[in-house]
Amino acid sequence: MRLALLISVCLLMCGIVPSMAQKNRKIQEKADKYFNEALAERAARHNEAACARMEQCLKFDTANIEANSLLGQWYFQDHRFDMAVETFRKASFRCFEGRETFAAPLVKSLIFAARPDEALQYIATIATQRDTAQWNPLRRKAEATRDMMRRSWAPAVSVVQAV
Repeated sequence: MRLALLISVCLLMCGIVPSMAQKNRKIQEKADKYFNEALAERAARHNEAACARMEQCLKFDTANIEANSLLGQWYFQDHRFDMAVETFRKASFRCFEGRETFAAPLVKSLIFAARPDEALQYIATIATQRDTAQWNPLRRKAEATRDMMRRSWAPAVSVVQAV
């Protein structure tokens, strides 16, 4: 009885495991196809199409560090800072060691997206004493951006209070 059960489980696994591997290979092939198409679109300076293709790649392979990195970089270069923030934020959760890998690009994108308070909070949670050389310039940039934003609102607030 146990032998028959063991044999049937083995036969079942022999049929399932190869089919799962084949399915994973097909998914990876689709991700690779979209990745290569995205690179070709970017080389042809079709930036919107390149980003769309890379997003399709990430639907099939969400943990692809290179695809996440390129997409976030492309959004940043195209001055779509909020999209860069979202890309790097998702990548920090999806990818292996993503929090460390995407921390600096995420903070830089937050600063350029005019969200310095979020950048400072993120720096406070991830920065350690041993890597202050990396984080101090970003911290200073975030503080300067925050101060500039507060000063730019100060005249508008005083005019409203005077009325």
